[in-house]
Order: sequence, then structure tokens, then C-alpha cells
Amino acid sequence: MTGYVRLRKTVWRHFNIYDRERMQKFLERQALKGWILDDFAGNFWYFRKELPKKRHYSIIYMPKKTMTEDVFNQRVGEFQDYCRHAGWKCETANDYIRIYYNDLEDPTPIETDPVSDLDSMEKVVRLRQNFRLHWWFPILAITTIFNSSVRRYGTLTGIFFSHMPFVIVLTCITVLALYVTEKVSYRVWLKKAKEDIRVYGTFSDFRSYGRPKVVIWTAFTIAFAGSCVITHNTALLFVMGFVLLCFLILIGVLNFTHERLSEKARRYTVWPLAIGIVAIMFLITKSLVPVYDKIHANTGAQPPITMQDIFGEEAENSDEWWHRDESFFAASYEYYGDTKLGCIRYHITTVNLPFLYEPSFKGIQEFRSWDDYMEIPAQEWNAERVYVYVNQLGYHYYLICYEDLILELETEDVELSQEQIAMIVEKLENFS
Repeated sequence: MTGYVRLRKTVWRHFNIYDRERMQKFLERQALKGWILDDFAGNFWYFRKELPKKRHYSIIYMPKKTMTEDVFNQRVGEFQDYCRHAGWKCETANDYIRIYYNDLEDPTPIETDPVSDLDSMEKVVRLRQNFRLHWWFPILAITTIFNSSVRRYGTLTGIFFSHMPFVIVLTCITVLALYVTEKVSYRVWLKKAKEDIRVYGTFSDFRSYGRPKVVIWTAFTIAFAGSCVITHNTALLFVMGFVLLCFLILIGVLNFTHERLSEKARRYTVWPLAIGIVAIMFLITKSLVPVYDKIHANTGAQPPITMQDIFGEEAENSDEWWHRDESFFAASYEYYGDTKLGCIRYHITTVNLPFLYEPSFKGIQEFRSWDDYMEIPAQEWNAERVYVYVNQLGYHYYLICYEDLILELETEDVELSQEQIAMIVEKLENFS
């Protein structure tokens, strides 16, 4: 019984678009192993199995978007004729670069003019930036606008109360740092390349600066994981890990399909297969919601005041819901409880930075119908300020201000006794 013979393979390998020499040597090493380039897309390189051969590769920069269709086709045709006489054949191409190969022992180089070669390379770099910053900042804006804390405290103050805007900002800073590193390293090389052409009549290929990028990604990972732990959002780590796993599975299945199926079969199966995998992952994600909730509930996220605290044993069968949103700077806790004795809803705002207190208080004022509230003595609540509003249905709305904490309390069909108020005050004093 013969074993399976692999006829195709996919390799993930990142190269900067202008890192030509490393790409050429990579393809030549693969050819020596019997893997011949079939196609490439982004960081994915697709190879087919043939006999090992010593093959020379040459990468030509020819940006299609810098010229009209007719001019581009004419230039490609002239270039093909020139390459054919020198033994060079086009293996594959896209709108930016063309990859040629030559099986001769010592072939004539394709590009002989370093000035035009460098000029073409510069055009490609300008067209193909590695990072698209303009996508990240709209994501930050949309995340901020739809965040519940923003609606309660106002745009500028509300972003301090949620962990997610911090993660988005951290991501934008990371992308910006990577972009700047890429730009600076390229500019340094470009200046040296132009100087080498002027002095020596040639230039060396680009060498990417990998270590700064590793440092940036490491710092991002540590900051992201640390912020999740400190703000009791370890469930977010679970979600991100699962999303990454799903992405790797999807890429693996698509590459498996690319290697095993013919081009015609891939044309009819890749998209249905990808949609099916995404649908299955969505169903799995929904089934994992209880796991997420359990992780979220077991990370110090218990509500500070419960219906059992207020009503005692009579509230054992109460229906409760609560939510916490926390960051390095501030936190908000929302709770709702319902029993046969009545309903309690509260929202606690805590700030770690003093300058956030007054903007938060003003944001809550605007969020509420502030004109209906009246100030009452604060001694009973052991607070600095207390405001109350009672509507026609008997609902009591309290706004209680402490030194670094604001409590919004709403009771339905319940008038709190002095003992219950004392219990709430005691809970708040022990709450941090």
C-alpha cells in the first residue's frame, strides 16, 4: 500500500513588498526541494510538486495602477519579448510585481538600470502600504459612539468607563507604531540606496527590521492581557483566543482545499465551504455564551448589593440581572432585581481619577431628567449630596453622591426603610 504523495503545499511567509532579495532566495530554495511556485496572495505562497531543480528567480516591480491599460499591456509585451531572448519566463504576477524564472546556469539579469528599478520599487511601496490606518480610527469612533458608558456619561468622559475603547485605542497605537517603524526603516534604506547608486552605480536590497516589530507586538500582547486581568475582563481573553482559533481553522481548511482540489473544483467549493465553516463557528460561539458568562461571573464581578441584602430571605427566589463595565480609570455597575416585594434597579459609578468625578456627575445629570429632582439632607445616607424624585406611580429615584462614588437608585413599589438604607450605606462603604 503506497502512502499519500503531496502534490501541492501552501506556505505562510511574510515579506515586505520591496524585500526582493529574500523573496528570490526563498523561491530558489523551494525549487531545490522540488516545490515550484504556482501562485501567491498576500503572505501565502502556493507551490506544486515537481523534480528538484536549480532555478533562478527575478522579481520585477511593475505597478499597473501607475499607467493606463494600453500602456501597461504594451510595456508587458515588450518586456516579455526581452525576457524571452534571455531565457526568462513569467511564473506568476499581480498588479504590482511580476515573478520570472530562468533555468540557465548563469542567466543575464533582467533589470540593468538601477535608477528605473528603484523608481518602480518606490511606486509600488507608495501604492501598497502594509497598514491601512484609516480603517482603525473609524472603528474606534463607532465603538465609542455605541458604547453604553458613552451614552450615560458623554463622549469624552464615557470612554474612560469601558475596557473596549481602551483595547481599540491600544490597537490603533500598535498599528501606528508598526507603521512608523516600517516607514522609518524604509526611508533609511531608500536614502542609502540612492547614495549607493550615485557612488557605486548599484544598490543593495532592503533588509527588514524584524526585532522592533516583535517588541511592539510583545508589548501589545502584554498590555492587552494585563488590562483584561486587572479590569476583571478575563472572559475577553477567552473570546479573543476562540476567535483566533476559528481564524486558524478557517485558513487551514481553505489551504487544505487549495492543495487537494483542482482549480475547477476549488472554484465551486471554496466559497460554500468558507460560508459553511463560518456558520458552524457562529453556532459554536452561541453555545459558548454560558461559558463566557461563567468566566465573567467568577472574576470578582459580583454585584455589591443584591435583593437578598435588601429584603433578606424573602428575596431568595428573586430574578436578578447585573452588568459591570470597567477600565483602568473608572467603572460602572448596573443591577436589576425583581421579587414579589418589588423591584430594585441601581447604577454605581466609581472613579479612580478625581478629575473624572464632576464630568461623570454632569453626564448623569444630562442622562436623567434632572429638573424633576430635589435635594434632600444627606446625613441618612452618610453622603455628600443626595437628590430624590418620586413620580406619580410611586417610583423613587435617588441620586446619591459620595467622595469617589455615585449611586443611582430606582425602586418600584418600594419605600426603603431606615434599616435598608443603613445596610446599603454599609455595603457601599465596604465596596471598592
